[in-house]
Amino acid sequence: EAILAKVKPDVYIKGKEYENSTDLRFLAEKNVVESYGGRIIFSSGEIVFSSSKLIEQMPRSRQMDHQRLGLFCARHEIDRARLTQTLRDCSDMHVLVVGDVVMDRYVFCDAVGVASESPMMSLSILDESSYLGGAAIVARHLAALGAKPFLISTVGRDQASRGLKAQLAAEGVDAELLTNRPAMTEKTRYLVDDKKLFKVDKAAVMPLDSREERRAGKILAERSRVADAVIFCDFGYGMITRGLLSRTLPTLRHNVRTISADVSGGRANLLNFKNVDLLCPTEREVRMALHDYDSGLSAAAWQALNQTQARHLIVTLEKRGMVIFERRSQERNTPEWAGRLRSEILPSFAEKVIDRLGCGDALLAASTLALAAGASLTHAACLGNAAAAIEIAMLGNRPVSYQALMNWFRDRPELQMVPHGALQLSTM
Repeated sequence: EAILAKVKPDVYIKGKEYENSTDLRFLAEKNVVESYGGRIIFSSGEIVFSSSKLIEQMPRSRQMDHQRLGLFCARHEIDRARLTQTLRDCSDMHVLVVGDVVMDRYVFCDAVGVASESPMMSLSILDESSYLGGAAIVARHLAALGAKPFLISTVGRDQASRGLKAQLAAEGVDAELLTNRPAMTEKTRYLVDDKKLFKVDKAAVMPLDSREERRAGKILAERSRVADAVIFCDFGYGMITRGLLSRTLPTLRHNVRTISADVSGGRANLLNFKNVDLLCPTEREVRMALHDYDSGLSAAAWQALNQTQARHLIVTLEKRGMVIFERRSQERNTPEWAGRLRSEILPSFAEKVIDRLGCGDALLAASTLALAAGASLTHAACLGNAAAAIEIAMLGNRPVSYQALMNWFRDRPELQMVPHGALQLSTM
């Protein structure tokens, strides 16, 4: 109220959940704003207006970006030395990765004109590349960062599936691959120059049967005895079933320090992952899971954490970076556990955008490793943000290596040594 009275904003924006609120604190704010002729707008915060195009076209000041990131790093005592030490602490960690393997194909084309039989673009294929994606790229990120991943997934009976285990082993990924589908899930993207024109999916949803579910659960239980972390990557093609989660999550929670999860696609449900340590969805995925497109993001985040009983939430906002949500207490029997969340906006580290594919996977792998190594949520998010920035500057789904992150740390001005006494996360 004091800030509103001093600043006197013409427009004061609140989340849609306040539209009919009778909360006395909000009514006091409303009285202040309306007393000098201001007005209140209720908005979910989603960018849905065409004016967002104008924002994207505005020239960005690299110096201002560095200043914003520098302030974030200073508040949380994040510097080159601390991130380097966290990355070193992640070496040789045993991580279980569970999820669907996806083969990402890129077909590079030349646009030769318009087809004669109908008004459609005519393409000539120049070259193509394939990348192991889905849960496989998360495991590949972990191996490249120095960890020891073990992948549990389903594959087909086709030629591509038969060579998968050897291909993963060559990159330091051990795997148990269940054969319950006719062919590997495949997504093909057609590009002209550096622009993706369209994507064709060759993917059938084939959930694990009861026998394979028991087998996967047994492997997970055995491997979890020596695991430092577990990562679930649900792309909705059948590897992760509700039965598998109900069978394994209690055991994993008992055996493993850090469990994280992410989803992709309309068939995967974020709310299935109960009592995990970290969820890393996009804003769209959070809203789809909750069927809530009107509430403010902080209210939607609280609902997601309340329904899953997860400890931490990182919501990615594409070009705008991410918002980190954390409970004020990690003790479940305290009022603060279910109270207001602490949150912090972390701008994107990316300076060059070539291909967004795999950014969320890089974020998930790096932040999970950091949490398992004992890092705070802000440090883990910062490390994940850095991995995503490296990934987005590469074409195709390629793993981010330990050395790539070390080189990245050296080149970032906001990671200079910072004084002790970090500020706390803001409360929303």
